[in-house]
Amino acid sequence: MTNFQTYLGYGQPYRMADEHIWKDRRPTLEHIKEQQRLKKLKKKRKRGK
Repeated sequence: MTNFQTYLGYGQPYRMADEHIWKDRRPTLEHIKEQQRLKKLKKKRKRGK
C-alpha cells in the first residue's frame, strides 16, 4: 500500500518563499460545473440529439 501522507497536499505543507503553503487537491466549484456540463453534452451526443 502507498502511504499518501508523504505526497504534497495530503496534510503536510511545503515551503515556498519562506511560507508554509497548504496545497488543496480538491477540484474547485467551477471545475466541477464544467465536468458536469461536459458529461451532459457527451450524453446528448450519444443519444443523437
